[in-house]
Amino acid sequence: MFARRGILTLFATAALTVAMALPAMAATVLPASFAGKAIGTGSGSLTDDGKTLTIKGAGADIQDADTDAFYFVSTPVSGDGNITAHLTGAKGGADDGGERVGLMIRGDLDTDSAHATINESDNNYGLSLNWRDAKGGTDTHESGYGFRTFPLWLRAQRTGNQVTGYSSTDGQLWSATNTKSVALGATANFGLAVASHDDAVTMTTTWESVSAGTDALVSGLQACGSDAGVALTWSPVKGATGYLVFRGPANMDEHTVTPEQLVPINKDVVHTPAYTDLDSTVLPGSRAVYAVAAVMADSTIGPRTIVLGGKSGPPVSPLAGYTVTVIGKHQEGDCP
Repeated sequence: MFARRGILTLFATAALTVAMALPAMAATVLPASFAGKAIGTGSGSLTDDGKTLTIKGAGADIQDADTDAFYFVSTPVSGDGNITAHLTGAKGGADDGGERVGLMIRGDLDTDSAHATINESDNNYGLSLNWRDAKGGTDTHESGYGFRTFPLWLRAQRTGNQVTGYSSTDGQLWSATNTKSVALGATANFGLAVASHDDAVTMTTTWESVSAGTDALVSGLQACGSDAGVALTWSPVKGATGYLVFRGPANMDEHTVTPEQLVPINKDVVHTPAYTDLDSTVLPGSRAVYAVAAVMADSTIGPRTIVLGGKSGPPVSPLAGYTVTVIGKHQEGDCP
């Protein structure tokens, strides 16, 4: 008995010694396939201590007609996919606040490449979407998706030549931008973009939880209210066999609702990209956050896209200037 204990102790001691002798694996925020590159007259650098990715970047803009200048940390991705990251801070951009910091899907690394970028600026644009639909074309800017804030989760998602931007306060519930058609090749560059709005000014940005993946968020989600209920429609998700639909508490917006507060409202999986909430307990004039998640062929459930919607009724609908959904700033009065 003592001999056996001695042997076990010897093995345990030896294992501990080997474990202590092995060097610790170097953990990084940035996956190994990513690399930094100055685009055009931009410049920059990156450091990764395993907890925080720091990207310093300078560059005139990502919106100068057909000539971009910024710092880009990216990886090539074939086919559909997404890039997700937690942007925790950005400081030191140009005095005019025209900086652009965000996630980009880009056709190539030339200055005039096709791209779509969800980004934050330190001016009245706030959270915006920029895109150039074809190589050598003119960049287009669409603002108004939210205020500049930190920390903020961002995602850019590609399906074919369709690109959508997303933002989230918790990395679980996602608000979408409009979806844009961008002429991308079979392989595109998915990455983090930093433009200070001045080639001579270097700004500092910090990031966590950078990843490139294939889990698909619903896009094109909108909610249209009527006296009878709330009609939800969205774009089909490639490979999905159905969808789950959720609703949050009354009169709680996208920024305050939590995943736990969203409850399923469809008894069975929805097999078409549409669902109408006819629950009689939903009061006229109230608003609630709705969420839709794709169910894939292997039964995995994707992340949830959210939108704000409600029945018509007092207060008068459509509310003046009230936006039911971030998608295209769709007004209640414009619902079919």
